[in-house]
Amino acid sequence: MPLKEDERTARILDEAERMAVSRGFRRFNLDELARRLRVSKKTVYSLFPSKEELFFAALNRRASRLLRRLKEVQESGAGSRDKLYLASELIARDLGELDGRLLADLQELFPDFYVASKGYFRHLTRCVSAILDEGARNGDFREGVNPVLLTRLFQGIGDYLGDREFLERNRLSMDAVYAGAMDLLMRGVLK
Repeated sequence: MPLKEDERTARILDEAERMAVSRGFRRFNLDELARRLRVSKKTVYSLFPSKEELFFAALNRRASRLLRRLKEVQESGAGSRDKLYLASELIARDLGELDGRLLADLQELFPDFYVASKGYFRHLTRCVSAILDEGARNGDFREGVNPVLLTRLFQGIGDYLGDREFLERNRLSMDAVYAGAMDLLMRGVLK
């Protein structure tokens, strides 16, 4: 039974997203994408007129999904500590999947998009800030925690989650790195 256009578009975007975040733009190849999906390149072009359009559609879809998930966490009935933990995990894991070539390609080849992507980080920071504010009001967190710095720390955790060589060399799982880093952030090292 043939796939409906919505299903076909979703499959193409799913695979395009995997390829985009793991390779960047230069190594994002539509011939390989079509082969992986077992569709013709013509099918891909019928839905996305250019490599650039597909690439950015996949990245925008990914960013929108993360922002939607963060909003759900923020609006959930969970306590502020749980919200912060869940939000940090979403941010760290999402950013940990990004290959450095992706950001380098964006910065060099698409400087306007790269600058606009800074807005994405601002959205992440606003979410973290709202959770911190709620936690401070509830007495869970101290006031004055810098949400930009904390979001960057989550991003740093993501860098370790995405570094397979680091994980293998230190015989660590992604879950162990995340749990250990969050334990340090949430409880510190002081007795």
